[in-house]
Amino acid sequence: MNHRHTPQSATKQDIDKYTSQVKNNEVLCNLPDCPYCKTASTFFKRHELKERQFNIIENLIVYIVIGLIIRWKCPGCNITFTQYPWFAVPYKRYTLPTIIDLCWQYLENALLTYRKLVEQWCPVEHECADMFLQYSTIHRWISALGSYSVIIRETQRLILEADPRSSIVRELSNISVFGHKYKNSTRKSILINCKKLICLEKVYTTIFSVSIFSKLAAACLFN
Repeated sequence: MNHRHTPQSATKQDIDKYTSQVKNNEVLCNLPDCPYCKTASTFFKRHELKERQFNIIENLIVYIVIGLIIRWKCPGCNITFTQYPWFAVPYKRYTLPTIIDLCWQYLENALLTYRKLVEQWCPVEHECADMFLQYSTIHRWISALGSYSVIIRETQRLILEADPRSSIVRELSNISVFGHKYKNSTRKSILINCKKLICLEKVYTTIFSVSIFSKLAAACLFN
């Protein structure tokens, strides 16, 4: 397998721009109302700014960039919530464009195993020699995206609301995955849901000119 794929990634400029907006108090709260006490999110107050490590990829080299994210506090119950920028998802250091891209590469290419994906198809190196992209990371990314059932449902609803003639229902119903990529029905469902989410992201972005992960994912509490 001689092909080398250059993965998509958020850039240092993307992260620095968002961090600057955070510092300048230019990022508004886009979280849903408090799920515990139902206080409207418009009343949330800034609680703290947290440093977050992001792994970006340029020319098949992984670089670490430190950015800032906001934690908001609900005044009704004092619970705090993290707001993620469009290029981030909870508990993942690689940026969303990379996660979506490499998950899609795995799902769409019958010949790719997780190991082949990171060792041959996309052999990224890390600026720190003792760190590298593990093939199990791709497995976990797919598990995460494939678990977002509420996001998938709400995205489909909003697409149909905006375009009742959309063929999205038919397109999603025709989605399949290669049989050798799963060992049980649970994993098959996760792979299919992951593929659905990526397809929905493309359609949603075309219609609304914004990513699912800019606001909708937070409104669904990343479920």
